[in-house]
Amino acid sequence: MTALARSGTTKTRTGRRAAIAQSWDRCTESGLDPGLEPGDGFAVAETDPAGRLVVAAGPVLDAMERDLADTPVAAILTDAQARVTAMRFGRRDLRGLFEAAGAVHGREFAESTTGTNAIATVHTTREGLVVEAGDHYLESLRRFSCYGHPIVHPLTGELTGVLDVTGPAGENPAMLAPFVRRVVREIEEALVETGGAGARGLLAAFRAAAGSGPVIALGHDLVLANRTATDLLDAAEHELLRDLVAGSWSLTDGLVELSGGRTRVGRDAVVGGGAVLHLRPCADAPPDRARWSRTLRLPSPRTGLADAVVVAGEPGTGRTTAMRATLGDDPVTVLEAADLTPATEHSWLAVASRSIGTPGEVTVVEDVHLLLASTASRLRRLLAGPHTRVVLTSCPVEDLTGEVAALAADCGRREEIRPLRTRTDEIPALVGTMLAGLGAADSVRFTTEALDLLATHRWPGNLRELAGVVAETAARRSAGDLTVRDLPEAYRRPPVTGESAGELARAEREAIEAALRVCDGNKLRAARRLGISRSTLYARLRALHITL
Repeated sequence: MTALARSGTTKTRTGRRAAIAQSWDRCTESGLDPGLEPGDGFAVAETDPAGRLVVAAGPVLDAMERDLADTPVAAILTDAQARVTAMRFGRRDLRGLFEAAGAVHGREFAESTTGTNAIATVHTTREGLVVEAGDHYLESLRRFSCYGHPIVHPLTGELTGVLDVTGPAGENPAMLAPFVRRVVREIEEALVETGGAGARGLLAAFRAAAGSGPVIALGHDLVLANRTATDLLDAAEHELLRDLVAGSWSLTDGLVELSGGRTRVGRDAVVGGGAVLHLRPCADAPPDRARWSRTLRLPSPRTGLADAVVVAGEPGTGRTTAMRATLGDDPVTVLEAADLTPATEHSWLAVASRSIGTPGEVTVVEDVHLLLASTASRLRRLLAGPHTRVVLTSCPVEDLTGEVAALAADCGRREEIRPLRTRTDEIPALVGTMLAGLGAADSVRFTTEALDLLATHRWPGNLRELAGVVAETAARRSAGDLTVRDLPEAYRRPPVTGESAGELARAEREAIEAALRVCDGNKLRAARRLGISRSTLYARLRALHITL
């Protein structure tokens, strides 16, 4: 089961100092000014006063407030997004002091905006932490000492919130740690009780099935997935499977299109309004869920061009990566059209002729759209005779002209790699693959809001551009969620679109809304009516803010 670990104990002093130092490094890298006043210029989000955490924690916090009566101490509860959802005060006159420091309902405490403190840093590290007055990154917070502890749902292992207890500088916050941990345990127990017997039954069924391949359990406000299922799914596909659990589609042994390919979904158990699902990728599904590389079945040696392959796509779409991933162990000769000049044409064609005529060898011609017209014509004649396996890479075929267009048209097989702007539903999977390639820790993940924002961009540089954005964003922090604030500045807001783009978006919105109305809100039928996969439909619903 995927879970976010927490220590359950206060860090040793050595470990605490390391955690504070690492937090300061993250704050420095984010460009945060230590002289910033935390009460200046912050945004406040709406929080749910009837949310499960608030309801579960309410009576526990009320009892805690009675225990803190007549002390200069405040307790602050934040949710899974580090937003303040409840506060309790030992003295009434403390409220104004804490509000002036930015502790107001709906305020998000992120390290990038509030620095090192017992809310933001605990939310990032998922471990209990003492933050003494001088440990705060913002100078204005050094009048406080505090202890924060993560609240982790006992059933899901997911971070649900943080409880922080803050007093004046000079006090020893470590003395409060056992008291805070006890209160956190009571809140966690209350979370289980508010979940009811159905949630506990779903957990038991999930644990029984979790060792038998990819398994996910879905219930009300509850998602459990083992590691192999996590690797197959993104957030949009959780929504897709939720619809299936709700009964909008038969799940006897259904075939669905996930970003990892065609996948059979079998319902293993139904418990308390939720279900445990087995995911079994089909044999013909592509091996890489992110489609970073595509499988090309290269032809056996034959006569003529009928079995030559052209891999086409815009720059940066991964056409070279796709081609290289499928060449196997056979010797390969790569010819670069970009290296060709009239002076080198003869020698270039000589190398091509030797490779094409060598049994067991693969000949790759990169960027055939850059070929000279005379070279393309002669290459066509070379391929008209017996040849071994040949793969050409090219810009989009519709952009080719003259002899090069004829060369591509002669190829019997074509692999078109679509530009990233037309497959933004794959961005969560691609980002996950890229993070893994960078060696990022498992706890480092892009938030749904950040991924949704990335999906609004046009990506003229395709995968190469996305990889640069992921690398720059991941470098900003070594742990915790990567939020919109962590993105490079140019990607922190939707792109400005022209009138034609606005008209296109309106037309797309109208088509989707009409399909949903005709299909009575059934997203599977609406996706089929629109001729797209259901995961693509979910991505477009989010991008266009459609709530039907």
